[in-house]
Amino acid sequence: MVEGAPRPAHPGRYPRSPRRGAGGDRRHGRRPPAAPPLRGRGRRPVSQTAVSAGGIVFRRAEEGIEIVLVGRTPERLWALPKGTPNAGETLEQTALREVREETGLEVRILDTVGQVEYWYSSSNGTRVQKTVHYYLMEPTGGDTADHDDEFDVVEWRHLSEAERLLTHRNQLPMLQRAWELIGGMTA
Repeated sequence: MVEGAPRPAHPGRYPRSPRRGAGGDRRHGRRPPAAPPLRGRGRRPVSQTAVSAGGIVFRRAEEGIEIVLVGRTPERLWALPKGTPNAGETLEQTALREVREETGLEVRILDTVGQVEYWYSSSNGTRVQKTVHYYLMEPTGGDTADHDDEFDVVEWRHLSEAERLLTHRNQLPMLQRAWELIGGMTA
């Protein structure tokens, strides 16, 4: 230690700079990122996994391929129908049920499109890694007017418009993959 220099309050630690404290680096107006919630002896972040399944339902129209989207107008949200499995359901059964409930359409699965993975924080601060499995589907019956109340609107939209409207941009690769699969099918 240099003679005449202030002694640290705690051995091995230096006094805080007047411009830097518990609130982060105030010189540049930045705060440190919030730490994830911790628990247990190892103090690891609380996290869990979740899975859901849904469908990309298409039909051929005079103007081209149309995709069914579900929406909430007050929030201006447009999405592909999907949901969480019930106990004992396979992913395919979940996708068929959720599409039927959310769109009013009876559908059949033609192919597997792929999956989307993302993280989000639940209302209690738990970090959740979610995987959504999508299937290419075609309608076999039903009516979009018979959908449940999870979404207030269900509409057929041209594929290019569906791409533009989707709120969750991570669903775009699924639409693009569905287009490739549809293109490989005979009319």
